[in-house]
Amino acid sequence: MSKEEYLNQLHKYLRKLPKQDYDDAMDYFEEYFQETDEAGAQKLIEEMGTPKEAARELNRESSGQEAG
Repeated sequence: MSKEEYLNQLHKYLRKLPKQDYDDAMDYFEEYFQETDEAGAQKLIEEMGTPKEAARELNRESSGQEAG
């Protein structure tokens, strides 16, 4: 999977987040991938898991922070 494919799939899974959280998450991932080449991107993808797994973790963190 290329970094573009990863980000496109991640976008689909993160749409449920509040707009600010979504924007922050997408900015974070885009910057993260910009700092590496394609081989490095593959390593990042392996570390982060599938887009669905990464989105699930972000959704969990986001819902946990709403109490504050």
